[in-house]
Amino acid sequence: MKLGSLKDMIEDYERRTGETVDLSGFYWDGDYHDDYNEHFKFFPGVGFVFWNITEKDGVRYLVILQTYGIFRKMCNYLRLVMKANNLTEIITYTTRNPKVHARRWGMKWLKKYDYTYEGRNYHVMLSDINHLDK
Repeated sequence: MKLGSLKDMIEDYERRTGETVDLSGFYWDGDYHDDYNEHFKFFPGVGFVFWNITEKDGVRYLVILQTYGIFRKMCNYLRLVMKANNLTEIITYTTRNPKVHARRWGMKWLKKYDYTYEGRNYHVMLSDINHLDK
């Protein structure tokens, strides 16, 4: 990983994943977010995370979107976000093997919600605050 600067992190993330990091439309008013309630947090020397909060079937979830860096060092921040918003459940999306996420982080694979975006297959995973930094 290249953790020297945000520019280095974004370039390495895009090279590794084939995804694009786009900060256009984001603005600062107490935290860095856009009009769609997607938030961005940069951790110097550690990485970055995009996240939002969504509600499905009456349950509110923290949604962890693009991440790069040393994730365990971002978990205290995400835990604070969850506690401030009275959240316990987490949804994330991955192109990686969902069985590894299930085994390593105790996540449940929500196969019926898997989708394809820009030619990449994404698996939808469910977890909770107790497994955030396991």
